[in-house]
Amino acid sequence: TDVPMLMLNGTLDAATPIEGAQRVADHYRGTFQTFVEFPLGTHNALRSSPMPGAGPSDTCGLRILSAFLRDPKSKLDIFCTSQLSPLNFQGTSAFAQWAFGTDDLWENP
Repeated sequence: TDVPMLMLNGTLDAATPIEGAQRVADHYRGTFQTFVEFPLGTHNALRSSPMPGAGPSDTCGLRILSAFLRDPKSKLDIFCTSQLSPLNFQGTSAFAQWAFGTDDLWENP
């Protein structure tokens, strides 16, 4: 097919591992068919691609998707994938309480 396609996948996606996604992407190499890999991203590449200083509704994945939807036949700027925030192992006590009933994700005193 020559239909424009945008394929997004995180390298830490347990539901669709990156190796399988790369094999699928190899079959879609048309002019406007783009596979974007998000280092350390999870299954929801739109949300698991935070950038330093950006809010939760302004992620790299959402920027790339928005550009694609505006003009599916333009070359996509995927530079933001090299500017992603590092993984956050700190967590929040609100999430820890919700998920595990503790104030710390790692049970630190």
